[in-house]
Amino acid sequence: MMQDRVASIVRALVRNPDAVSVRTSERRSQLVFAIEVDADDRGAILGRQGSTIRALETVVAAMCRARGEEVRGIELCDERRA
Repeated sequence: MMQDRVASIVRALVRNPDAVSVRTSERRSQLVFAIEVDADDRGAILGRQGSTIRALETVVAAMCRARGEEVRGIELCDERRA
């Protein structure tokens, strides 16, 4: 499942991998990945000037295209939701 692959990549980038949560939703027939991480790990996911999250979006988009799926993007959620 693509959601598990995205979570695996994100866990490799953060200091607190147990706090990583990835959800998927659809907007206009395209996948959106919502990523939740520990507050201390937000900077690691964003990267300088957004370079890490843009690279992650590129990798995820390529993986989805290989499976014939359209991806709209990745959202980094502000707060952990119960």
